[in-house]
Amino acid sequence: MRVGDRQFNVPSNDPRASLRFYVDGLLFTDVSDYPKTSLCTVALGDVQISFVQTEDASLIAARPGSRYFLLNVRLEGIQDYYDRVRAIGMARIETSLISTPVRPGSSA
Repeated sequence: MRVGDRQFNVPSNDPRASLRFYVDGLLFTDVSDYPKTSLCTVALGDVQISFVQTEDASLIAARPGSRYFLLNVRLEGIQDYYDRVRAIGMARIETSLISTPVRPGSSA
């Protein structure tokens, strides 16, 4: 894993709770948790997410009515990861896993 290939800052009312959910429920790695600051960072695959303290986490809703953001993470062994996250049961999974094998020589 190359941490920081794609890095995102996400506003959160409670960065520590966000960190715990991503680590415990989604199996991200706790990259940095600075107890005296309001910044927590997790990583998975080629994505790194920093949760930043804000009083109004609705700032992530850039579009009216949106409360979500989408990240694409490239992982080897996606079926194993999917099965493990599903077994933990903290994340609400609404659709089945759809994986598209990468053809040799393609950059996708």
